Amino acid sequence: MQDPQRGRPCCRLELLQSGPSLLPGRPYREVIARLVARGAEAVVLGCTEIKLLVKPQDSTAPLVDTTTIDAEPAVDQAIARS
Repeated sequence: MQDPQRGRPCCRLELLQSGPSLLPGRPYREVIARLVARGAEAVVLGCTEIKLLVKPQDSTAPLVDTTTIDAEPAVDQAIARS
């Protein structure tokens, strides 16, 4: 996916700060739909900003958010130490 105004990949947090016209949510939803149509049983959201662009209702397959997966054990460990 390319940022149409800059000709470079869209997977950048700066796009979120540039305004809604550059948010690449639609291309992500299209890719997810194609993956599910090809048999994907889940979709991994591997960049932290993707969760801000794609919501659970955008996919018929479960979305796996790596930020949450990484953060929850860290929070649990921090709470256990206190």
